[in-house]
Amino acid sequence: MASCCIHGPAESVVPDLNKRTKTTHDASSRIMLNISSTNALDKFGDLQNLIGGKNLVLFLDYDGTLTPIVSQPDQARISDENREIVQAVKDTFPTNIVSGRAVDKVSAFLNLEGLLFAGSHGFDIRGVSRGNDVKYEVAAEYLPALRALRDALRARLAGVAGAAVEDNVYSVTVHYRNCAREDVPELKSILDAEKAAYENIVITEGKMVYELRPNFVWHKGEAVRWILENQRFPGNEYFGIYIGDDKTDEDAFQTLREHPELGGLGILVSEEDQASHATFSLRNPDEVGQFLARLVAAEQQRRAPANGCDAAAAAAAAPPL
Repeated sequence: MASCCIHGPAESVVPDLNKRTKTTHDASSRIMLNISSTNALDKFGDLQNLIGGKNLVLFLDYDGTLTPIVSQPDQARISDENREIVQAVKDTFPTNIVSGRAVDKVSAFLNLEGLLFAGSHGFDIRGVSRGNDVKYEVAAEYLPALRALRDALRARLAGVAGAAVEDNVYSVTVHYRNCAREDVPELKSILDAEKAAYENIVITEGKMVYELRPNFVWHKGEAVRWILENQRFPGNEYFGIYIGDDKTDEDAFQTLREHPELGGLGILVSEEDQASHATFSLRNPDEVGQFLARLVAAEQQRRAPANGCDAAAAAAAAPPL
């Protein structure tokens, strides 16, 4: 079902897949998140108290989190400012990019080394973690069905103005943001008809997209859990912060909320109040950038030499953020 290859000095243990969270997009346990009273910039002190002196591990969505949602998916370029902030973040903390996009695509957008990517909603984990090259792929046997669906949908949706079919390796994303509202039911009908021949594929929804994914219990939350457990970030030493804006990010929020032994919480990026498994919120990618810069500044302050002492000695002696 899964293949794992990790190169580096540390040994790796693949977690028991039977212990995975068995639900996905479970809205019943979400709480209403008031954007005004849960803003992570305003509540930064409260967040630091929750971190409680642990080391940070960051998980960042891309679209809608590091960069605004755009009408043309291939134009979702991160701003120079936020890219510089991500550079500073990954130089300061273990940093993971968790996206519905294919790893190669989101990696090209960021063009930064030293990151671990969980692409295709976590089905494809590749990159660098703690100096090790990591590669972990889930459900490769679903790829032929996804390729066939991709080709069929590109052919059939060519007649639906504004529709775009994106190959994200372990998912096929159908964008309808640029479609006329009255054409969306036809688009969905075509998706349902093509998917009907593949019981091993499921259709999920995101922001103005439908996604065809393996009908297999694996999602962004499972990817986060795999990284925390397999890359040796124990909850008693590390605190994971996941920042995301979409429905699929709720799986990660839920995993962190329901598994306190992992250590961590979610931050929802949204301009409006909504039910969520997240604990805090940020309004938009600009606030995400401000928040990340503040995390880096706080860590740099912690590491700063005291009273002219040697910087390296002070950093080594300082407690975690």
